Amino acid sequence: MTEPQLIVFDFDGTLYPFKDEYFNTIHKAVALSVRELSSNTLDEENAFHMGMESYRSTGLAFRSVCNAFNIDLKVGLETHHRHIHFDLEPDPELIESLEALRESGAHLMILTHASQSFLERKLPMLGLNEIFSPNMRLTHEDYNFAMKSNCSAPFLLAVQRVQQKTGLRFNPRKIWMIEDTHANLKIPHAMGWNTALTHHHRPAPDPATHIHVSAPTVSGLMPALLPKPEAIPALLMLGI
Repeated sequence: MTEPQLIVFDFDGTLYPFKDEYFNTIHKAVALSVRELSSNTLDEENAFHMGMESYRSTGLAFRSVCNAFNIDLKVGLETHHRHIHFDLEPDPELIESLEALRESGAHLMILTHASQSFLERKLPMLGLNEIFSPNMRLTHEDYNFAMKSNCSAPFLLAVQRVQQKTGLRFNPRKIWMIEDTHANLKIPHAMGWNTALTHHHRPAPDPATHIHVSAPTVSGLMPALLPKPEAIPALLMLGI
């Protein structure tokens, strides 16, 4: 019997290309968010710099900003994602690839630093709302705002969630983590998972021992992700 396969996807920059113009949107959102979290005691420029410093050290939940103003991390995260507005379009090739993975029997999950409300807005734009059911989406709130680059908790929770949903057990060798960030693949590699990097036509990454395969898009990873046909015994091929 074929072992079950779990494929875990990052969201931003992985299931859609992160275009240059999006950075301006996010930078504006950082300034607006931190200014709001400060109860408008900061001007836009100082709010932006405080937000970017917090992002570089603690991620999109703005942990240090929230600590400075005694605000719950979930409020900080939701405030930031509420200010991010850019449109996304379905990618027929991506949708076809994900459908092929589901038809192969693979279980698909999203593991992201984004928020649930952000996914609820963006997945329908991409035509992926039906492919990733709500209980197969793990966001920052679910794993207590841990950073994927330095904590195994998000990855362990992903396996626990799908095992609870399906009743199956997954061999680490049958789990894939798909990311667009090098650092976020180090822990799953150390856990024995397969790792894949998407770079969306940016320069191909330098070889790294913790990255097993890379491709410009998720669709380009399909030869590695789809299960290989099992070998047919020679006697069976001869009809014996």
